[in-house]
Amino acid sequence: MHRVSVVAVGVLTFMLILFSAQNIICPKVAESIVIDGFDYEDDAQAQAAWKPLEGASQVKLVDTGIVKKAIVLTCDFAQPVERRYWDREVKLDLSRCDSFRISINAQQPDAIRGFTVYFRSGNGWYAGWIRISKPGWQTVTLSKSSFSVEGDPTGWHSIDCIRLSVWRSEQQLNTFVIVDELIGIVHRIVVVRGDLTLKAGSREWQTVQRCVDLMMRLLGTFGIDAGVLNDTDVEVGALEGRSVAIFAYNPNMSEKEVERTVEFIKAGGKVIVFYSIPRSLAQAIGIEVVKYMPQERQGQFSFVRFDSKALYGLPDEIAQGSWNINVARPISVDARVIGEWYDAEGKPTNLPAIILSNSGAYMAHILLPQDEAKKARMLLALLGAFVPDVWVLAASNATKKIGVFAGFESYNECVGWLRENAKGRAVENDVAKLIEKAEALRAECYKAFEGKDYARSLSLSTDANETLLTAWYLTQPSRAGEFRALWCHSAFGIAGWTWEKAIEWLVQHGFNAIFPNMLWGGLAYYRSEVLPVAKEVDEVGDQIEACLKAAKKFGVQVHVWKVNWNLANAPKEFVERMRALKRTQKDVNGNDVDWLCPSHQDNFKLEFESMLEVARKYDVDGIHFDYIRYPNANCCYCKGCKERFERDKGITVKEFPKDVLVGKLADEYKRWRCEQITRLVASVSEAAKKLKPNIKVSAAVFRDYPRCRESV
Repeated sequence: MHRVSVVAVGVLTFMLILFSAQNIICPKVAESIVIDGFDYEDDAQAQAAWKPLEGASQVKLVDTGIVKKAIVLTCDFAQPVERRYWDREVKLDLSRCDSFRISINAQQPDAIRGFTVYFRSGNGWYAGWIRISKPGWQTVTLSKSSFSVEGDPTGWHSIDCIRLSVWRSEQQLNTFVIVDELIGIVHRIVVVRGDLTLKAGSREWQTVQRCVDLMMRLLGTFGIDAGVLNDTDVEVGALEGRSVAIFAYNPNMSEKEVERTVEFIKAGGKVIVFYSIPRSLAQAIGIEVVKYMPQERQGQFSFVRFDSKALYGLPDEIAQGSWNINVARPISVDARVIGEWYDAEGKPTNLPAIILSNSGAYMAHILLPQDEAKKARMLLALLGAFVPDVWVLAASNATKKIGVFAGFESYNECVGWLRENAKGRAVENDVAKLIEKAEALRAECYKAFEGKDYARSLSLSTDANETLLTAWYLTQPSRAGEFRALWCHSAFGIAGWTWEKAIEWLVQHGFNAIFPNMLWGGLAYYRSEVLPVAKEVDEVGDQIEACLKAAKKFGVQVHVWKVNWNLANAPKEFVERMRALKRTQKDVNGNDVDWLCPSHQDNFKLEFESMLEVARKYDVDGIHFDYIRYPNANCCYCKGCKERFERDKGITVKEFPKDVLVGKLADEYKRWRCEQITRLVASVSEAAKKLKPNIKVSAAVFRDYPRCRESV
């Protein structure tokens, strides 16, 4: 094993922001590692490195015209193939890389559905998906958090193969792709993803991934570059040289990972930890977790309110709605409480929510995906305590984003468009006033930046941008007959409201449809003859019936939403019975997964009949599939799936699941998994339309097709 060559360590780049009074220089540190520069001496050397598989052509070199070379991947997509791909055998430690950059040139993007960069490690793959949207060169950066996991990879520290895969579109045209410079990036600030939770087969994995996604989204709000590492990367020392590591939710940290993280802190590194924290790591940042505490009443942990003087740039509060917390306290002289829990009525609980010390910060629960603007400010303030120049970066990025939305590339373009599109219309005067207000806010924003009051500058930038957004909204004409719907996660509507009050509110705000979540894989909030019925139905009544009654009164469409396969809130005895009948899923390591297995015929029947029951018994406008997929790429690999795959395809799998994970049967197995999902959707749609020809059948789907087809 060896580390790939470092091209630029601690490369200091500069971002110049031009203001009326002076230039502001904003530092940004990064490290670039060349994985493959594709600058081979000749075709023979390139072909010795990159091997074509399953009928692909040999790679060729091309001169890029900038004193270097790249490789050409020829794709004979007039043939009936799904993709063409090439492998390079390697021995690399990419644990320190938290994102990857690659340059691609496709002259016929319509011929290509997508491009995947794979890294193989042992019995699994990391897959990074790229959508090619325009002809010519494009340089794409892939965060580690965007890579899906297939099979059971050993870890980024042990990469033994790189695969480049080009996927055919429906155009079926022969084409080619030029590839240049596959680079690994190392950032000062990293988010650590809990991949040990995935390896443990824990159902918490999805929450782990959602927490990482939220953290990256919050950092991206202000253009703060951050990378993503895994638990397993930290175990082998990947935090070395970083400034701040954020542990968004890492419930399965190993002793080795904790040891390495404590070493990182002793070397001057800082950590921000949410919720789950081992004792020795807590001690290293000067806190102690006293006990776990579930909420004793609804809304007990609704908000976190801050001491505004405790830390520069903190918001006044963030909305949370946590259902349990860890009660923690400061134990070192430099540790202090900067935020406390408040309940839904605004009353203090006198319980610490966030503790800050010179070594790090701790929050007593995971961050939840709401009130994201204020949570981004909170995270920025915490980072600013450890890396002060992030305020310069965030504020300068915010000024550049004023008016940059909805396809506008500059402030002037935005304002010009708003004036032109408001001209001669009833909104012209209102739009003009909003533009005037935005201009004043923008001027104040620049002034605050020059005065180095970066938090105020950022706030003014946000206000200016929101003012222009309001003007843009006013210029948008309503469309006749527009479908305006929302999802309602609770089968009971809005807490404290009747369905009638909730539906009336929707109508008052321009909505004409609702998707209420009324059934799951193992639970119904109506009087079902197919699924277990929630006990609340006996207490407060059939919720589809109640929602429909109110909706009919106000002319609002009802599309009943089902969470398919997922047994997350099913009665315990139902889940245990499904396991005993071998109807639940297994992951690649043989661990139980509390989802129904899609290939089991009894599960197909249960899903089919429950959705048809809704269409048959109630006058609904539509039925809606959700979670109509697998939990992730590592499910379902149960014994029943092996047997049914062999039966359906007429083949024998010698080593399961290995042969369908990384072997020759991997693609065939992925297609077969897809077929299990498709057959349910097709059957329900066909049967529902026979019952009610005008019923709408819809689904919540992933946006990254066909990458999602490979994973879930």
